[in-house]
Amino acid sequence: MPLVDNMCWDCYKTRNRLISVPRDLIMEFCSVCGSYKLHGTWVMSNKVEDALLASAMDFVEKYVKLNGVGVFSVSEARRIGRGKISVLVRAHGSVNVNIPDYDEELWVEISIKRTVCPKCSRLASGVFSSIVQVRADGRMLNDHEIKCIDEIVRNILFREFGRGGSSNYKVEYVRGGLDYKFDSFRLARKVADSIRINFGAFIKESHKVIGFNGSKGSKISRLSISVRLPKFTFGDILNFNGRILRYDGFKNGKFSFYDLNSNSHFSVNYKDGWSKKIDILYRWDELPEGLIESVSDNLVEISNSIGEVFQAYKPIAFNVKCGDHVKFMVVDGKIIIISKVETFKH
Repeated sequence: MPLVDNMCWDCYKTRNRLISVPRDLIMEFCSVCGSYKLHGTWVMSNKVEDALLASAMDFVEKYVKLNGVGVFSVSEARRIGRGKISVLVRAHGSVNVNIPDYDEELWVEISIKRTVCPKCSRLASGVFSSIVQVRADGRMLNDHEIKCIDEIVRNILFREFGRGGSSNYKVEYVRGGLDYKFDSFRLARKVADSIRINFGAFIKESHKVIGFNGSKGSKISRLSISVRLPKFTFGDILNFNGRILRYDGFKNGKFSFYDLNSNSHFSVNYKDGWSKKIDILYRWDELPEGLIESVSDNLVEISNSIGEVFQAYKPIAFNVKCGDHVKFMVVDGKIIIISKVETFKH
């Protein structure tokens, strides 16, 4: 075993550690969103486990350096009390070309300074750079739409920030719709575009100057995005150029319908969906409801809530059986079964 600088390998490795980390590391951690401060910038860990431990591991990883040649990984973190966390760093390599590769471990201790990041502080004080105003054209948003839109927003924020995403926006339930407030133009636009893709919404942006940044010599503006859903919603019965249609949703950039006369699917492009060509005949909630009393080869009997019995042709697009609750309507004296009740139940 040749000496290295007049030292055996073990002594040389003891005096020249493979893993090098600065002493007295202090990590500022936002208790609200789970972000941490790194070189003057607030960043979020992309790990899904405990936010504080995950941030500590990422923080230490950014400061690790190898004195020789090799690779390292940050594999574990644990709380050790008094606002401190210990992070395990494992490395494989060598500090000298004359010493074969070996493994080295080091528990790195960091102090945690809990605080609130500037973004969360602004949100807490009600200062937002953007607002997404979600409404429907000439009607109120229904519970189903509100639930779906909330899920869209939560999914976007989870992908962006992990479990801390809920702290990066505020939502207000206002008369007729929802207001989402963000501290990011990019997030607001991403949310608005996702709602448009899922609902065929109409989007309009506007800016308002709310201040002036003296240090940068620039205006501070707030972005407002109006997101308007169509006047019709799932299950509504519409008239488009004389065709009686049931609205089934927005798919692949088009409004999808079911033609009740021809028993076929039918699509309308985005522009026509927002034109004045579409008239609402019945809201889904306004359609009469009945119980299937009997089913024959082509006909069914339906009774309503006051015991009246009607005959209708058996629908082609879906099966019905005795005991099913269905929605129906009258067109030119003919009873048409629209759907089973649970199909469009919000």
